[in-house]
Amino acid sequence: MGPDLWQVRATLQLNSERYQLRRQVRGSLDDARAEQLAMLEELRDKHDRVSPPENPTLTVFARRWIEERASETDEDGAKVLAASTLSKYMSDLQTHVLPTLGDFLVSELRPAQIGALLAPIIGAAQTRRNIRTVLSGLSGYAVMCGIRESSFMPDLRIRGKRKYTEDAPNCLDAGQVDAVLHTITPYWSCVVHVLALTGQRWGEVSGLLWPDIDLDAKTARIERTNWKGTLQPRPKTAAGRRTIALSEPLPELLEAHRRAQLEAQHPGLELGLVFPTAKGTPHKGTPLNVVLREACKSLGFPRLSPHGLRRTYNNLLRQVAEGAVVRSIVGHTTEAMTEHYSVISLNEKRAAAGKVLELVRATKDKEPMP
Repeated sequence: MGPDLWQVRATLQLNSERYQLRRQVRGSLDDARAEQLAMLEELRDKHDRVSPPENPTLTVFARRWIEERASETDEDGAKVLAASTLSKYMSDLQTHVLPTLGDFLVSELRPAQIGALLAPIIGAAQTRRNIRTVLSGLSGYAVMCGIRESSFMPDLRIRGKRKYTEDAPNCLDAGQVDAVLHTITPYWSCVVHVLALTGQRWGEVSGLLWPDIDLDAKTARIERTNWKGTLQPRPKTAAGRRTIALSEPLPELLEAHRRAQLEAQHPGLELGLVFPTAKGTPHKGTPLNVVLREACKSLGFPRLSPHGLRRTYNNLLRQVAEGAVVRSIVGHTTEAMTEHYSVISLNEKRAAAGKVLELVRATKDKEPMP
């Protein structure tokens, strides 16, 4: 219409309904495009207002589901889902689901549409699982609310969790743990000692407060987790809230670490953090990643992440304790999860094969002479 006057049209097709807006906009082309985006959002809001509340669009319904999940508490009044889990749900919805399916009415969603959504995500099994988890939750909630009589989820098979190998186990043996501990600085050595000898998650260790630790009783109570620099009240599951034993040399190391903080009047003393940043705040990221990478590289060990220390503890613990004890200590809820954390070494396989041979020989020795 002119160098500074634009005729802007926004059209939104929602199922069988078509919405349009026309508007004149003065300014640059960028101004016109920004106005068009605002008009599209206006149309979506209009549709949501006229859409029957008992049959909302997936966008509206997903918002309701997230709010419902965020408010869920257990018998102790603790949040059932951690903030990190809710954040992941919202991210998966906004990135992968709602741009494609958000304008569909929940009652009209079909398994074929879900299959078409997941099909292009080739080779990203974890992403597919995450999307499927969110959609399954939405589908079940829709049935519970009476919006649907059956699930809109298709019967899809997604390959299982990543399997670690002997070549890339993300796990150390006892000797390798000791070598790493002697390669890093005292601060990080104390952190790695706690991770490798208790099986805690990085978020749990970086969220530890001194009142959680009883050096006389040699125990630590896992009451919270650190998520991106924010201390959350408790870990995400009841199994995560637990008391763990501090075996030697942890009590002595932690006591020395505490003395060093007091002597230096470390700023972390104000919050009572056991392992704060240099500024005294909770870690926002995972700087231990770099520490472990450099240590393992210098020693010629395979790559190890902070979570690999939890896998290391789980793997060593299961060799000396039964499954129920392992799950109680590390906070697993199922045998399958404990198995996922386990790496069966070649020596273990040889030992097991040797025991089978011993059984065969023992049976042969007992056979009557001909």
